[in-house]
Amino acid sequence: MGQTFSALNSLVVYYKCMGLMIWKDGRHEYDSLRKITGGPRVPFWNKYDKSGPAMDETEKNNLFAAVVMHSIGLMFKLWNESHYRAENLQEDLVNNFKNIAVPGTGV
Repeated sequence: MGQTFSALNSLVVYYKCMGLMIWKDGRHEYDSLRKITGGPRVPFWNKYDKSGPAMDETEKNNLFAAVVMHSIGLMFKLWNESHYRAENLQEDLVNNFKNIAVPGTGV
C-alpha cells in the first residue's frame, strides 16, 4: 500500500508541475516548482563555501525533481522560439533525431 501511495503522490506532483508550466505559461517557474516538489531553497553561494546545512537524501531528491520538472517544462516554453540551428526548437529536434538507428532492428 505504501508504494502505491508513493506512486500516486508522485503522479499528482508531476501533473501539478506540468499544469503550472503549461497553463501559467511558465510565469511562476522554478520557485513554484520547488515548492510543489518540496525541494529546499539553496542560496547560490552555498555551493561554493559549503556554509549552509547539508541536505538529507529526501531534500536532494526533491530538489532534483524540481530541476527535472523545470527542464521538461521549458520544452513547452521554448518549442516555437527561434533557435540558432533551425527556425525553432521543434525543427532542430526533428533534424537531430532523423539519423538515429535502433541497433539490431534495421530501423
